Amino acid sequence: MAQENFTNFEMVSGSPYEELDFSFLLFNPFKKKMQFALRPNRRSPWVGLQMDHTYPWLEAEGKLLVNGKVTLNPELQAGPKYDKNLSIAAHYPRHDSEVELGGIALHLQPRKMTTLEVESKEEKDGIYVSGVVRGGTGPRKVTISIHRDEERTYVWTKTGKEGTFSAKLPIKHDGPVEVYVYVPSSGEYSSAKSRALEFR
Repeated sequence: MAQENFTNFEMVSGSPYEELDFSFLLFNPFKKKMQFALRPNRRSPWVGLQMDHTYPWLEAEGKLLVNGKVTLNPELQAGPKYDKNLSIAAHYPRHDSEVELGGIALHLQPRKMTTLEVESKEEKDGIYVSGVVRGGTGPRKVTISIHRDEERTYVWTKTGKEGTFSAKLPIKHDGPVEVYVYVPSSGEYSSAKSRALEFR
């Protein structure tokens, strides 16, 4: 278990915020059986943490999959300025103190929900993807990702005043293609991704 960079997780508000399930692999690097203490480096009243192992024993050079759950206080406001960092470290005893072995780091992003509706239509001049983005004010960026075998092609557009968008795709009916629509997070609103649109 080594120290990692923060991994980003959006936690979308509903009633209350959705829960985040995570897991990590704890490794005993020593050639003897050891007990470890797993705990956050700093407690926060805004973040709840549960783990199925907190003081596990591991055999020499043994491994253990640790599962956890993170919750956010429903009173926490949404938006980047309210993001929270959660670091969980493994400690082991040495003499009369503890030594930190390493850990994982989660960057928790409380956001309001963005919804995305997408449809495709074949016109005489080509294939179009259109949809509606709900959540936020002003134009939202929209990325359309076209997957053909190992090749990736991207089309970028923005929503209009009513959250609608439409784009012509640079593809023809000459083989299987999958298309995904992605809306990045904006302010206090979450990102959103569509199901695959398939063309054959």
